[in-house]
Amino acid sequence: MAISRTPTASSGDEDLRFLAALVAILAAERKSRGISLRELAAETTYNAGYYSRAERGLTEPGVVSLCRWWRALGLDFVEVAQRARDVRRLDP
Repeated sequence: MAISRTPTASSGDEDLRFLAALVAILAAERKSRGISLRELAAETTYNAGYYSRAERGLTEPGVVSLCRWWRALGLDFVEVAQRARDVRRLDP
């Protein structure tokens, strides 16, 4: 299978849905563990406002911030990515 070097609108949409699913899972995990945005920020180099904006869909977190986010929560990336993939498949 060849890798397309030119993203299509549909692949971009799919990527954004995957990112949104990742963020939703991370936010839900944070909240279910009773971790505040300030506590999360204290474990990373990003501030609470950044994570708040990401959780509200006002900014797209980058790879490094996502890595720090799931590590701060003690999560495994592969598990989170699989969950996000499954959520994305349920979206119309």
